Amino acid sequence: MREPPPKSRSQLRREEDERQEIASRFVSLGPNQIDQLPLDEEVRRAIGSAATDLTHVPKRRAKLRVAGLLRDIPLEELREIVARIERGETIRSSGRERLIDRWVESLLSNEAAAIDELLEVVPGVDVSRLRQLLRNARKEQTEASDAPASGRALREYLTELTPSFEVRPGPVSDAPAEESR
Repeated sequence: MREPPPKSRSQLRREEDERQEIASRFVSLGPNQIDQLPLDEEVRRAIGSAATDLTHVPKRRAKLRVAGLLRDIPLEELREIVARIERGETIRSSGRERLIDRWVESLLSNEAAAIDELLEVVPGVDVSRLRQLLRNARKEQTEASDAPASGRALREYLTELTPSFEVRPGPVSDAPAEESR
């Protein structure tokens, strides 16, 4: 097998320009999105500090530093992260989080059957607390509340209940299996 020819200087320059563009996009993200990036802690800290620089020259220097740190990451992986950001996907949306969201939807739409299924799958569910959280979340939905605190409380309860969520709820189990990242 022949080795691929070495990259030309022009190709290396184009790749470096692309990394700088990706670094600029990362720097323009909000703090919550920066925390979700599937990158090393050092890179996320550099992106966060670059985002806080207000004047042009320090910000430019910080972006170049971030681009330098991104050299260790394959360009294809960086392109995929940028594509997911542009599509509006949650970057670190794990399979477990998606399953919990499906359980919440299932519980809100079909309470009795979903609670029975949840009791089979997850031992130790406080049914009265679960029903109260569901009642509050439904009430919140009908009132079209701006701050869905009850929905968040329901998700948090399911998250603490299920450290290793593997089983999908019945009503939405027809969906294709998704891998967790």
